[in-house]
Amino acid sequence: MRKQEEEENLLETTEFESQPQKRRFQLQPIFLIISVTLNVFLGFFSLFSLTHGQCSISGASYELGFATDLEPAKSEIELVVKRFSGGVDLDKEDHFIIDQKGQEYIGPPGPAVDKAWEMLLGGLNLDFDRTEVDLGESTFQWPESGLYFSGLDVYHSLHCLVTALIIYVNHSNVTQT
Repeated sequence: MRKQEEEENLLETTEFESQPQKRRFQLQPIFLIISVTLNVFLGFFSLFSLTHGQCSISGASYELGFATDLEPAKSEIELVVKRFSGGVDLDKEDHFIIDQKGQEYIGPPGPAVDKAWEMLLGGLNLDFDRTEVDLGESTFQWPESGLYFSGLDVYHSLHCLVTALIIYVNHSNVTQT
């Protein structure tokens, strides 16, 4: 008799046991709706941010200019394309080699290296009078002179290029030619 009761209890379902399944089933559509709604919202927000955000750089280049370029300076800027390897180059088989050209910027500190960098970095910081250019709120005013500070991004770009070359060289097989 006891065995029969156990078998009956194993097979029987009570009202209490079936209620949680019913409730869980009702919550699934709600979670699905919330998930889809959040994903759609985040998708639209991402698209809006990409197309209307301040980070949008479509059409920006060194040749065409950037949104942060000073309009009065654009006519005076000439784009000069120079091959600068920083001492590292690729041979015909695409292996890294030490390039002997462009050595004026690298090497032990000395007058020749200092002069090359001084020639390159001349005009790094630019100061303008309020009547020369409208910088809006994009800069600050020097308290001593009353001039407004600006600068050229090309030096930051060169710094990033040299840093990338140094990091890449340290992880590559470079041979001397």
